Amino acid sequence: MYVKSLVKLTKGRAKICLDSGTDFVLYKKEYESYGIEEESELSLEDYQEICRDILIPRCKKRALHLLEKQDRSEKNLRDKLKEGGYPADIIDMMTKDIKNLNNYKVIIDRRKAINYAINNAKENDIVLVLGKGNEDYQKLRTGTIHFNDIEECKKALNNLKVVNNI
Repeated sequence: MYVKSLVKLTKGRAKICLDSGTDFVLYKKEYESYGIEEESELSLEDYQEICRDILIPRCKKRALHLLEKQDRSEKNLRDKLKEGGYPADIIDMMTKDIKNLNNYKVIIDRRKAINYAINNAKENDIVLVLGKGNEDYQKLRTGTIHFNDIEECKKALNNLKVVNNI
């Protein structure tokens, strides 16, 4: 693989353009550690390592961040990732992975999130509610309210028993 150009972007990043038409973005320390320079060779092994260790995890993290903010169509997600400088083959891999995340859901309201998790758990699933565990309140924009994860889990489980006649 031949590096046609290395275009400096903002924040110490650069767009690496290969002769194959593949472009990707790396930070200065990253491209320097691989000895990537304009008009130089990039071994297939190095490119695969860059994809595996840098681009794929970064693309996945970006995709999940974009999905957290709002629901997106596959096309919109692909476009956003492309704008971020991710190569098409990496975006294709992420899209396949994310299709497996169609059940991925962000619920801002903690009570609703606990209820959703408990009500949608299947046999042998484990519902893990993470938090500090020692607080019986929740801080909101409007003020502080009484809120206890254990109490909410018990309520959700009791409601589940009533609904399912257990």
